[in-house]
Amino acid sequence: MSKPCPKCGALISDSASLCQYCGCPISGNSSDNSTTQPNFISAPQTTKLKRKEHSPKRFFIALLFLITLGSFVYYCGQGNSASDKTPTNEHNELHTADLCTDVVENMDGDEDDTLDSDEKVISEQSEQLPYSGKDVYEYVVEDFGKRTIRTQADESLCFTDLMKNKKNCFILLSKKDYYLYVYEPQNGDTVMLARFDCAFALKKGDKSKQGDMRTPHCVSMSKPFYVSEIKNASSWCHDFGDGRGSIKSYGDYFIRLCLAGHQVEGNNSIGIHGSTNNEESVPGRASEGCIRLKDNDIKILRKNFVTEKMMVIIKAEDVDDYDFEIKAMRKQNVKRKRHFNPANILTNEQVDKAKPQQGRNKGDKQLAREKEGEIIGENKTLEELSGQPKEKRQDNSNEKGKKQTSKNKTLNDLHSK
Repeated sequence: MSKPCPKCGALISDSASLCQYCGCPISGNSSDNSTTQPNFISAPQTTKLKRKEHSPKRFFIALLFLITLGSFVYYCGQGNSASDKTPTNEHNELHTADLCTDVVENMDGDEDDTLDSDEKVISEQSEQLPYSGKDVYEYVVEDFGKRTIRTQADESLCFTDLMKNKKNCFILLSKKDYYLYVYEPQNGDTVMLARFDCAFALKKGDKSKQGDMRTPHCVSMSKPFYVSEIKNASSWCHDFGDGRGSIKSYGDYFIRLCLAGHQVEGNNSIGIHGSTNNEESVPGRASEGCIRLKDNDIKILRKNFVTEKMMVIIKAEDVDDYDFEIKAMRKQNVKRKRHFNPANILTNEQVDKAKPQQGRNKGDKQLAREKEGEIIGENKTLEELSGQPKEKRQDNSNEKGKKQTSKNKTLNDLHSK
């Protein structure tokens, strides 16, 4: 037997004391409960579950876990990016990193400045030093048949008394203004220790291959060159192909550069050296790729400042003063003669088209020496080139009015071959 629930109308067992759908108690009088039936059956009601409150302790534990996880991921990323570097030399990498950090801290005192943003440093030079006047300019000189660039010379400066640690010094060269500077980071500042006139390669622009007559430059301060070797070059000779033969050309020292990270980094022939027999070319453009100083200046640079692994930064022709340079010059009240506007410097095309001034050529004294056979080719004498003994040459020279035989050719005959 079944009977309806008096509350929800659902049919339940006659012996049930509670409605299994709504929980309503059922009285024992089944006749009273069955007298009235509702017209519909209501849906059973459900009880709402009460949300469990979370403990604040669990919230803070979860937050601490997320912070720890984020920190771990961040530092792992930093470690991987640092490991992507390809160090050329462990000592140099550490030394260069320290110097670059010190230099960039001296640029603006702004934590957002980085070494990779050279363009940002240049564009924010609100305190740019004035450019040179019209009395200082580049001009073309034909030197031993080659077009070279010359400009007005400036005085050499050396402040060794300001140096604190020689190992912290670095060299910076301006291809635009023809200067070599020596700087040292000191206590959040950068101090200029020296300045010398210099000469670069005949052609402007970055070096791309051997023999292109260009001086390589750094793409940014974060990718500097460094000194790989210091050689005594007082006896070194070179033949420039200008008719002078093999002559002393390097001064007392050749400071060889490692072009780390450059497209011609395997080129070990680029260096900083003197200008024996070519001091007229400093400052300007006349070399085959190296940087020339005056002979006395290379001695001062080597004696007081240069060490192996020293950082060397060569700026391109379109790069002006860095902010730390401007601050150093202002603070030390350093005056300079040359500061060219990058937009006004001569291009390679202008140099080729310009009417050159006449520079050095073979003078009477040199021609007379060549006639005597003292300067021929690779410093060989006339008798060495002709294969004729000196005594026989002297006998032949006493016969006036006679032409020399094929065994005793003149200088012109030898060079015409």
